[in-house]
Amino acid sequence: MGSKVKEFIKLPNELVWDIKGKRENTYCYEYSEKLCHIWSIFDCLSNRVGTISFSLEQLLTVVDVKPDPKKGRNVDQFRNVLLGLEEKKFITNVKCDLKTVKYKELITCEYSIPMLVNKYSKDTQFFQVYRDDYLSLLDCETKLNKITLMYVYYYLLSRMQTNKTNITCCYPPYTEITKDLNISEATFNTYLNELVKLKLIAYGNIGFITKNKEEKQANNVYVPHESHLQGALDISKTFWKNEGWVVVGKKVTEINQKIKGYKGQITKQKNQGKDISKLEKKLATLEAKVTNNVDKSLNDIKRDIKKLNDEMNELEDIYKLETDIQEDWKDYFGGRSYYDYEDCETVYEYMKSLHDKQLKELDGNNFVPKNESDPSSIISCQEENYNEICHKIESGQDYWCETNPFENPLKEMFGDDTCYKMDIPKNDIQSNDFKNDYEKYRDKPYEDEIDEILLQKIN
Repeated sequence: MGSKVKEFIKLPNELVWDIKGKRENTYCYEYSEKLCHIWSIFDCLSNRVGTISFSLEQLLTVVDVKPDPKKGRNVDQFRNVLLGLEEKKFITNVKCDLKTVKYKELITCEYSIPMLVNKYSKDTQFFQVYRDDYLSLLDCETKLNKITLMYVYYYLLSRMQTNKTNITCCYPPYTEITKDLNISEATFNTYLNELVKLKLIAYGNIGFITKNKEEKQANNVYVPHESHLQGALDISKTFWKNEGWVVVGKKVTEINQKIKGYKGQITKQKNQGKDISKLEKKLATLEAKVTNNVDKSLNDIKRDIKKLNDEMNELEDIYKLETDIQEDWKDYFGGRSYYDYEDCETVYEYMKSLHDKQLKELDGNNFVPKNESDPSSIISCQEENYNEICHKIESGQDYWCETNPFENPLKEMFGDDTCYKMDIPKNDIQSNDFKNDYEKYRDKPYEDEIDEILLQKIN
């Protein structure tokens, strides 16, 4: 072996999966799924000059299969795969006759794995398997066929892609998976759960989706490690939304049962002449949950919390409000280092109630400066907008006073109320007097005059 061991085994997608969905185009269809194991062990056995030495017995025993040299049994099955590879020149310089070599005798040869290349002569359409993962699969204790387990594992890896945020995942439908692997859904689930137990694969589901009154469960998402799962679920959710589906989540069945129950109670109590307003309100809330996607992902609701926190802090920075809020959204979690979906839901609802209080305060105060004792702070409350307008005029942009924060106070400077409420192209200003006022507004030394006008109007 070389001094530096490769971390990955590189294998072509065509080993287990054809992009056009034709299983007969895969190497496993041509040579059997045993090729997954053969090419992987070749990579592990290869020395620095590309030569490998092994026996048929070794190929079998490492996957917990007892060699059976009888005609047509497992020794012959592996032998036939090797003969097929020799015929295609995927193994060369064989130091023995593969047709007659005994299953305990050493076979020495060189090998190559076919790879597609792009126009830059770089390998393309391949997947990689951690050597440690391959070896852990060989060493695991399982009652399942290890070669089939490897075949399912490699298939899922070959389907995965990595996006710009380094989330690696795939989400093919069951019908496609079972067709490509030529196994039943039940068999696939059995092997999938074994891979999950071995921590080689993780998977999840965003729940039910609906479109044009059609309802179905979204495809599972498969990832190589648990750390990718939440990001993969977000990708799945975005995919289905872009396809026009509404994600109603995992709770839809439970919610629909409650909806049916409330409808039954409403009908019954209505016939009895009872007040049904409370039940109707509960029913409306549940129906809204189904329509508006009750099951956002954890990342979704965290983003909502951060966005709401920014809005609340912005109001606090501009106005003097008595509603007590936290500057950092994490402080709403009471010092917890970990918070789940329900914690986030609770915090979000609490923050919404605080935000509503802020808005009610603003309704009762048209404009409250941050520092009432310092009237000059009124202009500083609008400084950002003021500077933005000045910048637009300085840079000669087509429109000015587009979002003028001063409104009525500036009427004394420009006279006509419409001249600062309408979008007026700079080039359309004809009057010399108006141009003088325009320049007066533009120049920074006149900020004090604007402050004075503001103070007169507000006080």
